[in-house]
Amino acid sequence: MTEQITLSHRCLLPHGELRYGMAGEGPPVLLIMGFMARGSAWRDQIVGLTSSHQVVWFDHIGVGESSGKPARSMSTFVEHCEGLLDHLEWASAHVVGISMGGMIAQELALRHTHRVKSLSLIVTHAGGVFTALPPLRGIPYFLSAQLALSPHRRLAALKRLLVPERVLKTLPPGSVEGRLKEDFTPKPPLRVRLSHILAVLRHHTQHRLPSLTTQTLVVQAQEDLLISPRHSQQLADLLPHVHFVSFADAGHGIIRQRNIPLTDTLRDHLIKAHTG
Repeated sequence: MTEQITLSHRCLLPHGELRYGMAGEGPPVLLIMGFMARGSAWRDQIVGLTSSHQVVWFDHIGVGESSGKPARSMSTFVEHCEGLLDHLEWASAHVVGISMGGMIAQELALRHTHRVKSLSLIVTHAGGVFTALPPLRGIPYFLSAQLALSPHRRLAALKRLLVPERVLKTLPPGSVEGRLKEDFTPKPPLRVRLSHILAVLRHHTQHRLPSLTTQTLVVQAQEDLLISPRHSQQLADLLPHVHFVSFADAGHGIIRQRNIPLTDTLRDHLIKAHTG
């Protein structure tokens, strides 16, 4: 299955071309990736969910294989997602988003509630300029990942930013770098990164989330160095129909940590939301 996690399909949108992949059968699931990463970074979740669901993943415009004008607001990201749902002829889907992808998922559910069967929000927040700032320990790694001139330094910064140090000590040398290289190569152009940062800074759903009726899973990583774990808790507190799960020893790269049962948690939520 792993070798089949490619973007073999095209979706033409007003802003460009979205490249996406699809696998499995069953209730539809849309996976929305976060800042800078390729959609194939969902590989563990794709493998784990396709036995029970039809799963779609994609590269954001300007990232990886998708080309065109990058989004500068969550509204535009939502237009891209809605365009993909229309292209797939999916009236609705279970929506899963991580980090920036979780912000997009929130906006999609608020604007088009009828198209979101359930919501899963992983290591993300409800917005606000100060909320968007990483914890102090994560700022040097975030800046280095953006400004590093060599791929080696960039991957080293991403590794420290995304995976807790005590977890790194238990892994074989080079195992993390290989996956990060796949997920974050090629490095998106500066204009794309700045556009996405602008969208994150503009994100603000705090006052609207209490009205959301969608069944929602919120996942917190207790060792997150990019989005403060307390923001995940604050996000959950705003939602009326929420299941909150917190993982110890998990960092912002939680989807890559095989010591964390994230995929099982997602599958249980998706099945319960679909049959409930």
